Amino acid sequence: MPDRPAAALAAAAVLALATVWAPYTASAASAAAAPCEGSATETRGFSSVDVDGPEITWTDATKYDSARTAVTRSWAALGRVKIIADTATTVNDLEWRDYSKADNRAAYWERHGNAGATDYIYLNSKKLDPPGVESDTNGRLNVLGHELGHALGLCHKSTNVASILWRAPKANFWITAPTDVDAANYKGLWG
Repeated sequence: MPDRPAAALAAAAVLALATVWAPYTASAASAAAAPCEGSATETRGFSSVDVDGPEITWTDATKYDSARTAVTRSWAALGRVKIIADTATTVNDLEWRDYSKADNRAAYWERHGNAGATDYIYLNSKKLDPPGVESDTNGRLNVLGHELGHALGLCHKSTNVASILWRAPKANFWITAPTDVDAANYKGLWG
């Protein structure tokens, strides 16, 4: 016969975990856009998107090209904004660059903002290469997807909602592609 107190405790633990993680398993039908943290706002003007397209043309290879390719596809799948490689006849809107520095950042998006200016996503090998916390495939997808989200004009989100745009991801809980919440924010900004 099973130990009733142990079974009750196990059931309570499962229920508690389901309650804690419920926001992360919401269906697409119930997902709504989430507000920005602090006083930030999401605007088309604060992005790397060439609004005439709308598109982001990017250039420069990175040692993390496989992760860049995957996150580019996942954001591009949302529709409106094309994310395409730069050609000889286009002006790049965004460059991917590697760097190595002990600055506690895994990556960051740098906006330049002038018409025709190029913005940058810098990827830090000190964090993205072993033994860095973000050095596995899922960590890299989270970091690069997060920064590309900023290039698309999206802001940091509260950890109360499932978003690739959390300021500080939960340890060992990498979000590797835009969530339903991210898709709702993207659609709110870009249609």
